[in-house]
Parts: sequence; structure tokens; C-alpha cells
Amino acid sequence: MGITTFLSYLLLLFTTILPTTAASTILFQGFNWESSKKEGGWYNFLINSIPELSASGITHVWLPPPSQSAASEGYMPGRLYDLDASRYGTQIELKTLINAFHSKGIQCVADIVINHRTAERQDSDGRWNIFEGGTPDDRLDWDHSCICIDDITKSGDTTTNSGGTGNPDTGADFNGAPDIDHLNTRVQQELSDWMNWLKTEIGFDGWRFDFARGYSPDITKLYMGNTRPGFAVGEIWNSLSYGSDSKPNYDQDAHRRELAEWVKAAGGSVTAFDFTTKGILQAAVEGELGRLKDSNGGPQG
Repeated sequence: MGITTFLSYLLLLFTTILPTTAASTILFQGFNWESSKKEGGWYNFLINSIPELSASGITHVWLPPPSQSAASEGYMPGRLYDLDASRYGTQIELKTLINAFHSKGIQCVADIVINHRTAERQDSDGRWNIFEGGTPDDRLDWDHSCICIDDITKSGDTTTNSGGTGNPDTGADFNGAPDIDHLNTRVQQELSDWMNWLKTEIGFDGWRFDFARGYSPDITKLYMGNTRPGFAVGEIWNSLSYGSDSKPNYDQDAHRRELAEWVKAAGGSVTAFDFTTKGILQAAVEGELGRLKDSNGGPQG
């Protein structure tokens, strides 16, 4: 089965809100929610499909979170430098995959999950807030001081305080793991160093910022300036406005403005997934083709 058949729905059919410099970018999501379960490793599977992707005109491929994670999909990262513990494959396999993409002129985008982080062990009070970076030294070896003071973690009906003593959270709360204090200068420096390591040592060209509304766009701007990726996109996923019929309202301008304002506040060099258009198109293909036109009679987006 070819990659186009197997992963065609993962091509990002919705647009991005982006600077003009990124207008020719075609970003392909190179994995799905089940990819970490692939026998033989996802990296080893995907590498065989690079010629087909190249022939399709793909310019960038979005790869899954590369680090050790408490969740197999990679979105509960812990030891950020430990790429050998990823369920998608080893560090060597990842570098081989990226080199193969580069040989076809395709750039690789890392899924950057830095809003939250899972701890390696508990503190003396039994709270999970001692972090391990995955290196012999103390890089990313954090404690409660690097967690937001107002952080709350929920598991089912249980709510716990992670014991954070850092600054208040600058964005939306994430209940699954401790929210990291991105106003902490050590956090800023060590995450920037890790991202630059992903560029220089692993070969990544750009970033996809996961749950980017979890921290201020000023923070995204800081990481963009510290790492200078060739391409970056933020996930700012908020619900559309809905009417009493439980269908999306026709006027979604406020939702679209929110995305555009985030791009501006984040410095203008990072893009954002256009979830506004994605939501409208999703409603359109469910039987409301009239939504394909905007209020001025032009195409959506």
C-alpha cells in the first residue's frame, strides 16, 4: 500500500495563516495517532515512502514528537534529549530518515511539546516534579521551581497540585502534566539549547508548536528568536462559535482574527494552522456546500 493511499487524509488540507515568505509551503503530516504502534518502527516505515512524497510536491514533512514520553504518541514528554526511548524509533533511525528527506529537498518539522512535561520521579512529599533531561549532565534536570505556581494536574476525578513555585501560567492550563514556567530564564535557555540541538545534531529544519495557546505568544516569539527555524507553525485550536442548532455560525471572523492576532503577537515569522477554514470546510462537506463561499461570495480562507 502506497503512502499516498495510506496517509492521504493526513495531508494538511486546511490552510495556514502565514507570512508571504511561507506561501509556497506544502506541509505533510507524516504520522497519525496509531503510528507509534507500527511493527518495525515508524521511522523505518516512512523512509520507504519518501520518493512518492517527493513526487507529490511536498516541501515539508511534520514528524512526531521525538523524545521519550509517558504516552506512546509522544505528547507527554519527559527526558527530552532521550530520542532512543521514542516509540517511533531510535535516534539513529530518525537521523537517517531526516537525511533521506533532505536528499529529496524536503525539510523536516519537529513536533515541539514544551507547554508541559512529565516528571521522572517524585519529590519528598510524593509529588511528581523532579525532571530528568536524558543526558549525563544536568541539562533539563528541573524541579518544582520550573513549574507554574498555579499548575493543577487532573487524572479522572483526582486533582493534585504539582508543588510548582515558579511564575503564574501565561496561557491556558493543561491538566495532564505539570505546566512549565516559561518565564524562568533557565527554562528558556535550556529549551532553546535543546531545540538548537535538534537542528544541528538531529537535522530538523523547523517547528510545530504543540498546544501553543498554553503559553503567551511572547514566549513563542522568544523561542523563534533563539532558534531561528526555517519554518514554524503554531497549534492554536479553539472552538468555533456555534448556533442554537449546534452547527457552526456562518460568521467566524472573530475566530479567524484570534489566529491572526496570535501570529502578530508571536513576532510574525511563525505561522498558525487555519482551524477557522478547516472547521468551515468540515461543515461544508457534511452537506452544507453553501459554506464554501464567504460573506463576499469568494472562497473561504
